[in-house]
Amino acid sequence: MHTHAPALIAAGIRGFDIAGLLPELRLATSEVVLLPLLTSGSDELGRAVGEAVAGGAGVVLLRQHGAVSVGADVETAANRMELAELAAYAALLSEVGGGAAEMERVRVLARALE
Repeated sequence: MHTHAPALIAAGIRGFDIAGLLPELRLATSEVVLLPLLTSGSDELGRAVGEAVAGGAGVVLLRQHGAVSVGADVETAANRMELAELAAYAALLSEVGGGAAEMERVRVLARALE
């Protein structure tokens, strides 16, 4: 499954290791791999995703692009993607300084994700 989930895109832009920040994510999704910036649609990107999945990744974060998740069926892949998006969102929330303007931006983002 491939998505352009906003929190995962943001986590990829920031280079967050979301599984490192939230180790429980690995239990639910298998490995989470963050790829370097590769050209969208390129053979190089396709090979890198394939290698990550062959190496045990359940979620592959595409730097500055989105994410790919895999599973034994579509439901498993979708569940992994949803959990990764929530983990990325939590990681982004942890970066917020707590000021009123930052919190309002978080509320706007949260509404957009609903």
